[in-house]
Amino acid sequence: MLNIVKLPEDYITGDVRKMTIDGLNEGQWLHLDPKSSIRMHDHGGEQWEAWIHLAKNTVYICMKDEEHELINDSHSVAIFMAIKGSSDYSYDDLENFFFRLGFKVEHGSVHITD
Repeated sequence: MLNIVKLPEDYITGDVRKMTIDGLNEGQWLHLDPKSSIRMHDHGGEQWEAWIHLAKNTVYICMKDEEHELINDSHSVAIFMAIKGSSDYSYDDLENFFFRLGFKVEHGSVHITD
């Protein structure tokens, strides 16, 4: 589940907290050249995936058993961070986690255009 904990007093000054997600399986850096894509796929019902587009401050969440794709139809390179996990979170759980981090959150595939 999503965990928010205070860090031990001997490591911090003031009130410092961290938020973690149990069950993370993988983190990736994705570089998509202009006019490139990651084709429609799923993870066999084993993983949810969040594609984080830092330049647009947006996270795209795809749940277990959902097909998704990432299309860069723009003329610019697109950089994403991908996080995959196997824990049985609801969409609302993941949306809340990324929203608390300051991201706009969308459900499903990504299609970037100019």
